[in-house]
Amino acid sequence: MKLWWVLLKNDFMDRLFVFDTSNIVYRGFFAFAGRHLRNSKGEITSGIFSAIRTILRLYKDFRFDLVVFSLDGPREQTNRFKIYSDYKVTRQKAPDDLKFQLSEVVRILRGADINCVSVPGLESDDVIASVVKKYSQNYEIFVVSGDKDLLQLLTNDNVRVVSFSPSKSEYEVIDRSSFVKEFGFEPEYIVDYLSLIGDAVDNVPGVKGIGEKTASYLVSKYRTLENIYDNLDNESPTIKEKLLAGKDDAFLSKELIKLIVADIDVEPSKFSLESFRKPQVLEILNYHGFKSIIKEIQPEVESSFQSSLFSSQDTLFSYMSNSTSQVHALSTSKQEKGNYKLVTSRESLSELLAKIKEKKLVSIDIETDEKHFMECSLIGVALAYEEGEGYYIPILHRVQKSVSNEEIFSFLREVCESLDIKKVGHNIKYEYIVLKRHGIELRNIYFDTMIASYLLNPELQQHNLDKLAEQYLNYTKVRYEDVTRKSLDRSLTLLDAPIESVLNYAAEDADITLRLYKVFKEKLSANPKLEKLLFEVEMPLVVVLAQMEMNGIKVDTEFLKGLSKELDREIKATANEIFNLAGEVFNINSPKQLSYILFEKLKIEPIEKTKTGYSTSEEVLEELSENYEIAKYLIKYRTLTKLKSTYVDELPTMIVPSTGRVHTSFNQTVTATGRLSSSNPNLQNIPVRDDLGKKIRQAFISEDGYLLGSFDYSQIELRVLAHVSEDRVLMEQFINNEDVHTITASMVLGVKPEEVTPEMRRIGKTINFGIVYGISPYGLSKQLRISTSEASEIINKYFEIYKGIKEYILKTLEFVSKNGYVETIFGRIRYIPELKGRVYNKAQITLNKSERIAVNTPIQGSAADIVKIAMIKLYENIRDTSVRLLLQVHDEILVEVPEDEVGKYEFLIKDTLESAVVLKVPLVVEYKFGKSWGDIH
Repeated sequence: MKLWWVLLKNDFMDRLFVFDTSNIVYRGFFAFAGRHLRNSKGEITSGIFSAIRTILRLYKDFRFDLVVFSLDGPREQTNRFKIYSDYKVTRQKAPDDLKFQLSEVVRILRGADINCVSVPGLESDDVIASVVKKYSQNYEIFVVSGDKDLLQLLTNDNVRVVSFSPSKSEYEVIDRSSFVKEFGFEPEYIVDYLSLIGDAVDNVPGVKGIGEKTASYLVSKYRTLENIYDNLDNESPTIKEKLLAGKDDAFLSKELIKLIVADIDVEPSKFSLESFRKPQVLEILNYHGFKSIIKEIQPEVESSFQSSLFSSQDTLFSYMSNSTSQVHALSTSKQEKGNYKLVTSRESLSELLAKIKEKKLVSIDIETDEKHFMECSLIGVALAYEEGEGYYIPILHRVQKSVSNEEIFSFLREVCESLDIKKVGHNIKYEYIVLKRHGIELRNIYFDTMIASYLLNPELQQHNLDKLAEQYLNYTKVRYEDVTRKSLDRSLTLLDAPIESVLNYAAEDADITLRLYKVFKEKLSANPKLEKLLFEVEMPLVVVLAQMEMNGIKVDTEFLKGLSKELDREIKATANEIFNLAGEVFNINSPKQLSYILFEKLKIEPIEKTKTGYSTSEEVLEELSENYEIAKYLIKYRTLTKLKSTYVDELPTMIVPSTGRVHTSFNQTVTATGRLSSSNPNLQNIPVRDDLGKKIRQAFISEDGYLLGSFDYSQIELRVLAHVSEDRVLMEQFINNEDVHTITASMVLGVKPEEVTPEMRRIGKTINFGIVYGISPYGLSKQLRISTSEASEIINKYFEIYKGIKEYILKTLEFVSKNGYVETIFGRIRYIPELKGRVYNKAQITLNKSERIAVNTPIQGSAADIVKIAMIKLYENIRDTSVRLLLQVHDEILVEVPEDEVGKYEFLIKDTLESAVVLKVPLVVEYKFGKSWGDIH
């Protein structure tokens, strides 16, 4: 919290906050791209939620008195379009979802009697400038926007700009002195600076070839644009040439960037939380499910702001999270707390068994002592068969009970192993593993609410039970942390907590899971494709993944020790190369020191500026590596240190003592495309093609008497592309078992197939996979190290040959434009709302990031679904054999087979995987056996 602004408030002047309304809504919308918030109607609400949160947060931090919310006037009436017809021509049309969210924010504000101002002929920035001019002598003004153009307003000492980071929640308050410190010149000349660098977003041209560093130097030296051009002879020939060539653009840009100050009739609105408590506002907030915001604007909470102004933010949030009583009246849809019972007698256990058998469906949630899933103890089980009811059976708790643990386990076997009783859970794979380790097999696993949530809303970042209860049930759960508060010397577990607290927590989990099951089942029934995907792919996969996690994989710790020492030597040598090129020793891991070395000492032109200085991110280093050797060594250094710490040094610590193996967790609800991910350790991130990746894989070994078998789908995504696009040329290549990359290189480069060199084939491969991922001419030029025009010619040639692929891309873009989502062959959905309503140029395909996602998701997602289906079928075929399924990474499935039985099972596995799904082209699986994963990869 930036409380110093509260402390420094000018007692003689009221505070006026002027909000760039569209800016704060847009920032919130795009910050959530790929993981949008949605209300119960499925409408995206990320921009609304973020904007209102921003307003309330700033009110809490600054206690402002008055507000103005500005909006753009009608676009066609604004003056800048009259002097430059291409102004903002590069801006893409705002998605319908975004327009809706802006209108909802305006509706909320107007419902709170807060006016939103738009003036014909003026853009939002001009409205803000006009308000600042009118009231800067009367009020202490804060302008809230991320738009650099508004820094022009810092010429007045009563004005400050509150600027949020584009994708983060942090903000900075910029005043005149902090501006000068950052830019090196006064705010009066920001227009001249921006006129030189231009603005790609608004299509303000600037001067071609003049970047931030040069522009800052020129403005610091000469101040105004006019003075810069009067002193061209004092500058280097290169700068002079660029400035002369871009003179017209520079002065045009200055006209476009200068804010227009008009005499407008606008009165600031008074602001208080009371304004937001009006029924019409609460109704809108409740409709969108903004429970936390509703809590924040209640009367008790406002008084807490006043009394705890100097308290910690944690205390404030704790108060807010406990202030739930007033929310009940706001929402008739809020669900009530359940009736939960402890089961400690034979009679109650028998009664519960009879009820579950009668219902033939039960929600199950186990509690453990928090150790690794391969070592934890089962301390209790919660069950629910009726909404609003829940039961907890303590096993290891110190409670008085007349039923023995043997009888409890007998009860659990009867319930869990019954094929007549459907089992519902939230992340039920965990229940399966722990129960299996305790001698109980969970059969007839029917529904997982975490997976169902993921299928319905794959871009949601979290699918945990607490979040889903709030989103879908308007219900605040008891949190684990509330039950297991930390003592002074250690973290407590459920075994340390009072049994009543454990009962309310655990039984509630089972109850809420059952309630969510009813909600999700109804939602899925409205989409038969998704419903089929759940019941025929995702749910059967649960047991397969559980068994793989229990199997684990052996790791050679002695090999890793040797590799760690080898990497230490290589890291040291790489660091010395960096120090030699830098001319001094410094902390390579310090972004600040590295930034100094690169951009100040070595005078390398910076690429990206952040809040704290010039960026030294991976992307920046990759771009710099084309011209600077030090960047190549920095990338190598980071790769070596990351892989050493993440895998080489960490893997031995992950071995479970009772099994002697590493047991990764496979996640079904993380990636937006449907691919599996893994964690602890994350095996997806081990490099595939380089020597170090191979060395790390060599540490994964088979048990004595066994071999590891790698079964890898060959070019599965290209085969899916052939299937969905029905491109005749590509289909024939796969049907005839031709080398696709060689044929593509031959056709695109105009040589005979037999004349294609390995380098040409690499180009063909880059093009093929680049097209799958919607590569741009610029992206292809970077990969092939050719000019953008050459890359553009290659892509055009490709589409001339593979006409069906171009048609597929256009059809996909039309589909997402109409529906706001794309889907796989099997009906898996990914929402891309920003593309809804977009119009496309059929002649020239140039894709932005969202469009590339739209084109690639049906391909990558279908490939992921195929692999999942294949895993299920393979598991069914080998479950009663000595073959163990170990890992699934990318398009590869790793198994462990007795050495003397390889010949018995290799063709069974290959045939099962190749025939798992029938496409219009054949699926091909390549395989190899060896003692280590590295040997066969």
